[in-house]
Amino acid sequence: MSIVQWCNNNQGFVMAFLTLIYVIATVLILASNRKSTKIMQDSLMLTDKIQKENIKMALHTKRLDAFDKLNRLVIKIHEEGPKPDYIDELLRTCKTVYYLFDDSIDIRVKKIVFDIQRLRRVEYEHRTFAKNRKERVSLDEHEQSLHKNILDGLKELANQVNDYLDVGQFGIDEDAEEKNP
Repeated sequence: MSIVQWCNNNQGFVMAFLTLIYVIATVLILASNRKSTKIMQDSLMLTDKIQKENIKMALHTKRLDAFDKLNRLVIKIHEEGPKPDYIDELLRTCKTVYYLFDDSIDIRVKKIVFDIQRLRRVEYEHRTFAKNRKERVSLDEHEQSLHKNILDGLKELANQVNDYLDVGQFGIDEDAEEKNP
């Protein structure tokens, strides 16, 4: 009996056997694709983590410089009061901090920048429009409250930035690294 004759006589069995092989191959291909996709996702997550750490390392020196400048300004403003040249430098430093740090710090910086802009408007009104003593006293009180708000905000910002930078060498959080070996 030849193979061709046997296949012709048992073509239903041969078709069922070939279909079974096809189904098994399809299931194996799907399982392989699923594993491949999982490996790619893990690889992308690892790449993302490495990129974030590289960014932290690259920005760490700039962040430390901005933090030092911010601390010096906080001390100057606390000791000598918010003089206009300090306020201009503070505004530039706050904008630098805004771009170097994450969103939790951005919110605090935006509030300080807003208060600085309000302080400038109050100082302008004080110099330009204050006609009588009552208006000057009111503007002085408003100016003092803005000074206090700015200084308090700067202290909180300095603490928040310090906490942000309170990590291991090159800005990599060593505790998180130990938790995820």
